[in-house]
Amino acid sequence: MRKILQVLLILVAVFACGASTAAAKTAPVRKLHAGQVGGRGTQLMAQADPTTVAYRTGPRFDAPTVLRTDDRVVRTVTSPEGCVLSAAGSGLLAGECGERGANGVMHLVVTRLDGTVVTQLDARSDDDAANGYTAGSPVYVGAQWIRGYNSAKEAGHWWQDVNWHTGEVRESGEEDAGQVDDLDAAGLYDALCAPLRRVWRGEPDMAALPEYYAAQVDGPWALIQAPAPPSPTDATNEPTAFTLRRCGLARPVALPVHFRPTALGEGWVAGLTTIAHHGTRFDVIRLADRRRYNMAGVGPGSYEVVFTRGRIYVSSSTGLWTTRLPQK
Repeated sequence: MRKILQVLLILVAVFACGASTAAAKTAPVRKLHAGQVGGRGTQLMAQADPTTVAYRTGPRFDAPTVLRTDDRVVRTVTSPEGCVLSAAGSGLLAGECGERGANGVMHLVVTRLDGTVVTQLDARSDDDAANGYTAGSPVYVGAQWIRGYNSAKEAGHWWQDVNWHTGEVRESGEEDAGQVDDLDAAGLYDALCAPLRRVWRGEPDMAALPEYYAAQVDGPWALIQAPAPPSPTDATNEPTAFTLRRCGLARPVALPVHFRPTALGEGWVAGLTTIAHHGTRFDVIRLADRRRYNMAGVGPGSYEVVFTRGRIYVSSSTGLWTTRLPQK
């Protein structure tokens, strides 16, 4: 389920890795030509299973959920009556049904990828419109937990996790530096391998915010998020950058100069490469041999990324794009 949490916005921030530039002097960058599979407004959801991606066909919350396999088999999922499926992962879909009850009770559903209901349950949320609190519908689902994204006018934002087996509810901020979120784990967290640790944010402005910056994990690899130098043109955002690490190594993994990693999965790392006088381009690197590819055609803007076993899916301002990942 960690791979499901790898769906994230690529932030154009300064890459503060400090890694060697030796990798930049190896083989030339090869081209991957992306094909468009969804138009503007398509919402990339997550990896539904190792060879399947899930996305919604439009910007509306109740837009149909579509599954696409690595072999390009596409089908639309029929939601249970009265329900909207909004989360995918670990061979499951999850969503919310009907209107919320008194005291913000959410009616949740978990289904298989064919829409067959696995379970339905009620969970208390922080939804309180009168006081400015909004509980988000499911965003991610794993073998144990459903995760939603909550917000409040004066209290920032935070995750709320519901164990769909037991009904237990937890909020973000309970983990420590040596743990990473795992919605497949009964305890919600899994241990980071030594010597890797997440970076403490410092005392948060709002108690509900996560205490540690994010980490993405894929086998022995991890992307560790940390603060980056402030932007000279945008002082309102908190800039961050990711560093590629590997289990058992004390130093960051060397990546090409000017490459800013932002998404990790299935043995690949994706990110932006700054090109002098030409802006940025979207590149992917195969970690087994550090072979770098440029994914041409995805268009400008911020990106969301999902890896499957054989493909990469990239959502940009122009739509949803994919290409097959070269195998060794």
